[in-house]
Amino acid sequence: MVVVAAAGTLILLTVASSALPGSAVVKADVQGLPHSWGMASSAVVVTLAVASLASLANMLRAVERERVFASDMTRHFRRFALFYLLSVVADLAIPPLLQSFSWLARTSGSVVFSIDDRRILDLVIGALLFFIARLFDEAIRFEEDSRAIV
Repeated sequence: MVVVAAAGTLILLTVASSALPGSAVVKADVQGLPHSWGMASSAVVVTLAVASLASLANMLRAVERERVFASDMTRHFRRFALFYLLSVVADLAIPPLLQSFSWLARTSGSVVFSIDDRRILDLVIGALLFFIARLFDEAIRFEEDSRAIV
C-alpha cells in the first residue's frame, strides 16, 4: 500500500506542478526549458517511476504469497529495476535533448547536461538492482537443483 501511495503522490505532484506553474508550494525544475516542455519531460520520468513502483508492488505481492524464489517475483523485480534505471536515464537525457531542439522554439541556444552525485548514485543503484535480480535467478536455479536431487 505504501508503494501505491508513493506512486499516487508522484502523479499528483506532477499534475499539480503542471496546473500551477507559478505556485510556491509545488515547483518543477524545467531546467531552462519552456514550461510545457519541462512538464512533458517530467511526465515521462514520472511515468517510468510509477511503472517501476507498480512492478515493485507486484513483486511484494508475490513475496507476501511466500513465493520468494519464484520466477514471477524475479520478473517483477527485474522490471522494477529496468523502469527505475530508465527513469534515471530519462531524467538525465531528455532535458538536454529538448534543449538542443529549443532553437525550434527560439528560446535559447545553450544545452546544459549536468550530472551530480545523486544521479550517479541512482545509476549505481539501478545497476545494483539488476545484479540482485540476477542473484535471485541463481537462487531459483539452486532451489530447483536441490529439489531435483532430493
